[in-house]
Amino acid sequence: MRPYVSDTFDILSPYLRALFTYLIYEKKKFQKKSSVERKKKEMSVPEEDPDIVTAKPSEKSNLTLDALDKLTQEDESLHRYKQALMGNIAVVDATKDPRKFVLVKLVIEMQDHPMGDAVYAFDMSLDSDVQRFHSVPIIFKEGCIYRFKLVFRVQHNISSNLQMNNKTTKAGIKLYTQKMFCGSFAPTVENHIWESELFEAPSGFFARTSFTGCVTIFDDDTTHAELKYNAEVKSGWS
Repeated sequence: MRPYVSDTFDILSPYLRALFTYLIYEKKKFQKKSSVERKKKEMSVPEEDPDIVTAKPSEKSNLTLDALDKLTQEDESLHRYKQALMGNIAVVDATKDPRKFVLVKLVIEMQDHPMGDAVYAFDMSLDSDVQRFHSVPIIFKEGCIYRFKLVFRVQHNISSNLQMNNKTTKAGIKLYTQKMFCGSFAPTVENHIWESELFEAPSGFFARTSFTGCVTIFDDDTTHAELKYNAEVKSGWS
């Protein structure tokens, strides 16, 4: 016996209600999504709009410590945050030492060197070590793993985007340049210590040669150091 229409509706009604509820839910979700996208579109700035002026960082945006202190002294929470961020700030008389960046030591560490990793360590406060860095060739065993290490002090102001480049040449022809980003550093009582990533010295018959190099240390404000040196890649450590 075939069921009546009412019986059929009673059987299908749960499924119809579920379908109807799902359709309502999807409609509301679509309306909400469209509203959010419309608001984003209204808030976005067309790139070609000639009336929109894009703000650029001011050349004076690199605040001195005195100016930064004046901005934060009236806000205790901001002052505490500045102290937590910058640590123990060193106050140095600028008339005695106007330098913002002071290179204390430059180290070239080589793994598995018979005299220890830090075989080439130069105290840049000593004229004899500075002269030794310029004149005594640095020996790289072909294929050795090495890295640079800087010990330095920042004073008077923040050093923003400090970087180090190592450019090597042979008979005036550029060999390669290693570009290293150090970071931004606040003036502190303690010395900062920075280590580069690991590098591998070239190897092979043509790599075993002498060359010259120049280490340049700079930040957003100025170049702090340019140090020239001589080096040689050999089959052994000596």
